[in-house]
Amino acid sequence: MIRRPPRSTPKPSSAASDVYKRQNEWFVRHARRILHERAVAGEDLQTATEILSRQFRATGDAILQLQALWTLHLMGNLDDSRRIGLLEHDNEHVRRWAVRMLVDQQVPGSAAMSAMERRARVETSPKARLALAVALGRVGLDERWGLAEALGTHAEDTDEPLIPLITWYGVEPLVHYNRERSLQLAAQSQIPLIRQFIARRAVDVVSPDLDAIVAAALELDKIDARFDILRGMLQALADKDISTAPAQWKKLYDQVATVENSEDRSIAIRLATLFGAQTARAQLMK
Repeated sequence: MIRRPPRSTPKPSSAASDVYKRQNEWFVRHARRILHERAVAGEDLQTATEILSRQFRATGDAILQLQALWTLHLMGNLDDSRRIGLLEHDNEHVRRWAVRMLVDQQVPGSAAMSAMERRARVETSPKARLALAVALGRVGLDERWGLAEALGTHAEDTDEPLIPLITWYGVEPLVHYNRERSLQLAAQSQIPLIRQFIARRAVDVVSPDLDAIVAAALELDKIDARFDILRGMLQALADKDISTAPAQWKKLYDQVATVENSEDRSIAIRLATLFGAQTARAQLMK
């Protein structure tokens, strides 16, 4: 019987090179696992760290950059300052992974939150903005406001299938946490779904403050934004028995009841009927 010699474990430098040089993904993952295990065991991996860091900077291949980045992360060689720096990387995939690494296994500090807020305002990649929207739901409520405001500035995300909803999941707890500020957030947002859902959530309580919500709608200059608020109100009030109109409702109604869009005009009239307006009921019957 022929005995094969035991398979030797590769040196750290060899394992680091395997992360880059192997075409077979199995070898890459195997090398990454070995480096992770040795890092956990407390071995000196300075040489491997230098190789991976150098090759991360030198290559322009996104896949190779991510493979090196993931390995450095598992080895514990990416502190907050390096992760924050990666938010400005040229590659969108590196930026979105930097966001994920900042929030996945720790509570991001003030420097990290400020960096993500700045990045969210200027981020051009939908994939990176989606990562920032996911991060929104993984931080404390008090830390969410700035990032939520920054994500809301991207009107181009209106028709994105995921970003508005994921952003909303992070915003939703804020509505009851601080209704006044959440209404301000709705007014500032350029995404219709966020405006509509904030209004709906603010109204969907036992005793909604309709005066504040109508006042918030009146402060909006764009008629489309006003109707996003009204649409959210209507959805929440559809099954409620409301007989008293908010204090400034007549002023708002006079401004929105005559718009050309019949669907929008119907929303205003239906709300007015809920508030007991006889003239609105007559219009609705036409």
